[in-house]
Amino acid sequence: MDGILNSIGIDMGTSTTQIVFSKLSFDNTSTPWTVPKFDIINREVWFKSPIYFTPVINNTVIDIQALKKILEEVYHLAGIEKMDIQTGAVIITGETARKSNAKEVLNVMSGYAGDFVVATAGPDFEGILAGKGSGACEHSRKHSCTVMNLDIGGGTTNIAVYSQGEVIETGCFDIGGRLIRYDSSYRVTFISHKAKKMIQMLGLNIQEGKVADKKDLDALATVMATLLLDIIKGNHSNPFYKMLVTNKGVDWFNQNTVIFLSGGVAECVKKIKENKVLPWDTYGDIGLILGHKIFEVFNKATQTVRFGQETIGATVVGAGNHTTEVSGSTIYYHKGLLPIKNIPLVHLTEEEELKTGKDRVLKIKERIQWMQEQGDVELVALSIRGSPSYEFNQVLQLAQDIVEGLDDMLQRKQPLVIISQADIGKALGMCLASLLTANYPIVCIDAITALHGDYVDIGRPLEEGSALPVVIKTLVFERS
Repeated sequence: MDGILNSIGIDMGTSTTQIVFSKLSFDNTSTPWTVPKFDIINREVWFKSPIYFTPVINNTVIDIQALKKILEEVYHLAGIEKMDIQTGAVIITGETARKSNAKEVLNVMSGYAGDFVVATAGPDFEGILAGKGSGACEHSRKHSCTVMNLDIGGGTTNIAVYSQGEVIETGCFDIGGRLIRYDSSYRVTFISHKAKKMIQMLGLNIQEGKVADKKDLDALATVMATLLLDIIKGNHSNPFYKMLVTNKGVDWFNQNTVIFLSGGVAECVKKIKENKVLPWDTYGDIGLILGHKIFEVFNKATQTVRFGQETIGATVVGAGNHTTEVSGSTIYYHKGLLPIKNIPLVHLTEEEELKTGKDRVLKIKERIQWMQEQGDVELVALSIRGSPSYEFNQVLQLAQDIVEGLDDMLQRKQPLVIISQADIGKALGMCLASLLTANYPIVCIDAITALHGDYVDIGRPLEEGSALPVVIKTLVFERS
């Protein structure tokens, strides 16, 4: 028996904001002789909003009231109520993620997007979602090849490298079309912090409050486009490489890697290639200028360069369609505890998990304590690999070590949230319950892979309680 989840994807970037609604179909994909396993079997986008300019009050503050009006308008256009949304993602990205009220905005957006919506921002996660939305991930899986997706937006270029459908590298650079903005008289109204550094290093005459010379804008855009070419060529000697790294660079090069382009600036490049050329000052920023320079410079690329199935909407389609997983059916949980959102995860490595006695307990304590201190949080989930070959005494010993390792949380009556990659959720949950007071709140799920520093949302039960919808994601706010 299959089922349907209504999903929302909200992408609030440096330049634009867009919202999509999609339907996720799930089904039991196991054979009659195996444990039930529920998978997402189809993803259908059924509504895309118009593309709105991201509303801001000034260069440091997002206009929350204007954002609320956009959300209300889109729900009305789509003819759907927020109570009808079960899952999805809110992605606040690029320069917008650095605004002073970015976290407040996430909370507002989550409130308009239902009880089970991811609220996340961060260059690595954004790049991965963009690569899925653009089709880069699927292309690498279908053709058994390596694909690098460059999502070139208003404030950043988010990069994800896929090999046979798996992410093998990510990175992000402060290269985008809205890093310099000007008014109708070409007077510069905004220059990003790193763009100012580049202008100084290049000796260009671009200043806020003064009329911009297009030759100088061309020169700056050429340097940005050349750096993107050097990135796909694996050349880290470019003098601007380290300076323009947002959080981490890209340590990957393979001559046979296919290059996908997505994002608003990629849409500009695509129009140029199709001879649909717009005046360079159409958007009041350097997006079209940068698009022209990328078009020129990438003609020198030796790799195959393609445009994604989605260009300007790649991130939001990825968010709405690809964040949700469904747990295994061998799970243990207290229904009253769900849904839960934004619970930070600590993950035991394989080596740590295989330790015995006090050594494993100590590692659990260390991980939990670090996350609580760094993240200023109380409730933390534990992620383990587990093994389907565990015998009962091994599962029981693991449960005993978890209880001892999480003793501080138990003293504060915090729920236990355990995520296992192997199908041992029900057995482990029952062992944990036997060691704790009656009806202690426990959620123990399996068939989900999560890593240290990830966050988890777990939704309300599906299929008469036999599976749970799960989202694993990263919550990161980049700061200048």
